Amino acid sequence: MPFSVRELHKLYQVQPDNPSTISLSCFRRIWKQHFKNKYRKPKQRDGLCHLCEISHKLKKNPESVPQWQKTIVDRHVYTNELTKQVYKKTIDELTPGGNDAVLVMDFKENMSIGVGPREIGQSWFSKEKRSVLGFVLFQKDTEGTLTKRFFCFISECLAHDAIYVKSALNSLFALDVWKSFA
Repeated sequence: MPFSVRELHKLYQVQPDNPSTISLSCFRRIWKQHFKNKYRKPKQRDGLCHLCEISHKLKKNPESVPQWQKTIVDRHVYTNELTKQVYKKTIDELTPGGNDAVLVMDFKENMSIGVGPREIGQSWFSKEKRSVLGFVLFQKDTEGTLTKRFFCFISECLAHDAIYVKSALNSLFALDVWKSFA
């Protein structure tokens, strides 16, 4: 969250349509009860590759990594930043109302079906697993606003390989909803 509780209290106090004032202590109590758990920064960084993890360690303690690893990590970080810039530029350059679009896909974490609040020990090994492959289609409508359309494929196939991706893409392109975008 970019603001501290004190700054949020100040923002709340200066609202012109707010006739009632509230003390900072009362605001903190309300903040803790209703909003604190909903608006906190994530504590863990998931999905990092090993080079990004080394880069994170380098920021804390630059002497902990040898020089040859620093050069590899620096190149990796540069490539990541360049890829992000190209991605943002590609999204920004979509023509409003045009036929061009950007399709982003990624595997999500495999999930288990049939998990409940109470389980017996042997049910741990009999849970059914599913793989989730998500797609996001970015397009700009005629007014120029970016629209996102989400597609999810849930499968018993747990292998995240090219054959599965190819069959999911074929299924996606065969959908009537997909054909209506053209």
